[in-house]
Amino acid sequence: MYCVKVFIIIFMLSFNCFADEQFRYDSKSARDPFVPLISEEGGVASDAYNIASFGEVRLEGIIWDASGNSMALINGEMVKEGDMLGDMKVLKTEKDSVKLNIGQEEVVIRLLNE
Repeated sequence: MYCVKVFIIIFMLSFNCFADEQFRYDSKSARDPFVPLISEEGGVASDAYNIASFGEVRLEGIIWDASGNSMALINGEMVKEGDMLGDMKVLKTEKDSVKLNIGQEEVVIRLLNE
């Protein structure tokens, strides 16, 4: 009986060790299915305004207009040149890419052809 109690205690302690690990879902540039589509206020929820780095940017589509009225779909939000998404500014929209600025850093995000 003593061995069974020791086994149960060791099993419970080992289980707790694994429970402390944090699981982080990798959405692979797709919408995270664990993030609600509707905010608590009843509007459309968006993670676009919480972008802190270029690694969090998802360029999902571009509406190209040669006259300069192009728009891009970034993290579920429609944006045009000059728009701000949190700390990020949209500088230029091309047929297959968008040039963005966060702080002093600029980067070009290309649209994936799948």
